[in-house]
Amino acid sequence: MKTPISSFRQKKFHIMKKLSGARSIRHILLLMMLLCGIDQAAFAQFQSVIGFPYPAREGSPGGIVLPAGGYAIPASNFDHPNSMFGPGNSDWEIVLINPGGNVASPSKWIGRPSTENVAWMELSACNGQNNYIVAGNDDGDMTLTLTDLAGNPLPTFIKKTGTTANVETAACVKVDGGGNFILVGTQLDVNTGKQNVVAVKVDCNGTMLWNFVYSFPGWSAEAASVTAFSTFIGVCPQPNTNKYYITGKMTPLAGGDDQVFLLSIDATTGSMNYMYRYDINPGASDAGTCIQSTCLNTAQPEIWISGYSYDASANTTTAMMLKTDINGIPIWANNYDIPNGDEFATHFTFGPGDKLIVTGKAEESVVFQGTKGGHCMLMRIDGSGNTVDWTRLFSNGFSSQGNRVEPASNGAYFVTGQSLELLSPSQSANNILAMLTDNNGQTDPGCFSNLTTTVISRPPMYTTFSPAQLTLLPLDFFNSSGLDVVNYTDQQTKCASSQCACDFTYTTGNCFLVNFTASCVPSSAAYTYEWDIDCDGPDATTPTPNYSHTFFCDAGVHNVCLKVYLNGMLCSSVTHAVTVPSTCCG
Repeated sequence: MKTPISSFRQKKFHIMKKLSGARSIRHILLLMMLLCGIDQAAFAQFQSVIGFPYPAREGSPGGIVLPAGGYAIPASNFDHPNSMFGPGNSDWEIVLINPGGNVASPSKWIGRPSTENVAWMELSACNGQNNYIVAGNDDGDMTLTLTDLAGNPLPTFIKKTGTTANVETAACVKVDGGGNFILVGTQLDVNTGKQNVVAVKVDCNGTMLWNFVYSFPGWSAEAASVTAFSTFIGVCPQPNTNKYYITGKMTPLAGGDDQVFLLSIDATTGSMNYMYRYDINPGASDAGTCIQSTCLNTAQPEIWISGYSYDASANTTTAMMLKTDINGIPIWANNYDIPNGDEFATHFTFGPGDKLIVTGKAEESVVFQGTKGGHCMLMRIDGSGNTVDWTRLFSNGFSSQGNRVEPASNGAYFVTGQSLELLSPSQSANNILAMLTDNNGQTDPGCFSNLTTTVISRPPMYTTFSPAQLTLLPLDFFNSSGLDVVNYTDQQTKCASSQCACDFTYTTGNCFLVNFTASCVPSSAAYTYEWDIDCDGPDATTPTPNYSHTFFCDAGVHNVCLKVYLNGMLCSSVTHAVTVPSTCCG
């Protein structure tokens, strides 16, 4: 089964948003930020990548907007040459950027000698202090860490949980209405390959309240996201249900297509309330990536799930959105098709006017040797799911992906994820994507493009599991652990494409010679031109817009990529298919 979501994402997912209620700890803090007059949108939009060059690989499951201004981004950091445990190690970090979008030193580099990554992070408030609660993974176990707002772990709240025989992987953590934490993930049975959903509830002091492994006969189930919205008192006209709702994908052990699932469990006891699986696109495999709940126009909450559908017969992937009532009964489901490649949704939030703001990736396709192109996507959909107001595609390096979108003040959106800079077919550097758009999903004009999107209605078929079909199992341990922390300053490059718009033309000569000429608006002698024949890594950088290349008996069609830099910052990028005639050889 094809899975388009990158492993860096670690299943990003999100918490509920409604300005008129104390729906979440993070939203309370965002309201405080607005009341205190801190205006994030007063700063210009920005679009940047953050990270160390090759061989380091960094990527974020998604960052958050801070109540006092600025942003915090958790990220995994692989094979960094300056790792505190040596090259080849995997740790995690918290990168802080100021309201203007610049890296604020110091960031925190956090880890152990073992292999780790970060899955999700939320704002919390424990014992009168604002904190980050961070879910992650460490050598087959799940981790849960509480830090201060500078990213320093609290020694009394560094936890590991799992089993000795199987592999557990964290996906998401949320703060509930009682200030407790609900951690969800997946258990892999190493003997059978079957996957089960894991949920662990922990209080503010780091005490585990309960944990369960939810196993469904005949099916593997992989958790992706959880919402605790219905545990907040007073956010809806009708009393809350005090339930957690978990989504992801289910795979039949006997073979067949994946399906989206919705698991409702009691927040007090962890017992199952209901479990549905949904066949969104018949004949395709469907997966849920993010779950949100709100009661914008209803007395009781409603549920939304984002994700994707993969059609193996056509080898295509399309973004997916599903809406249900609080009891899991479908209201509508749609796929969203964007030309020129595959697209999928990783995360979404609610916008003004009953809108859905969805991020992910669009125009994904295999460029060569399994390396995929495509870029971060941001889409605004009306509450009915039937109308797409706009779809933006953001150019960041060779490829990029949005993993989380958060509302900032004045209708702006903070989008985080990962980007890929390709140096050669065997060398690439993953970096953190961080950008702030305006209320229409726009950054600098030259840094994004507009896409057309087709809405495909999908009346979903759904099936229920009864509680009697569920097997509940415990985890083996919930232990305290230790972490090492060092200060760290990362590198950052901002998109500056608004400063120029560039293109190039070419002429062919004898013996496979091609002459390229670039042109930019506005004109400037300060540009540098990076030429990449076959788009597999730079071949030359020139101070003038002219470049010649001989293809040495290699006639045919070649992709040629040009990047133009101004004062060391990317200003424009363009790719053309160049036809090289067979005029001579030998």
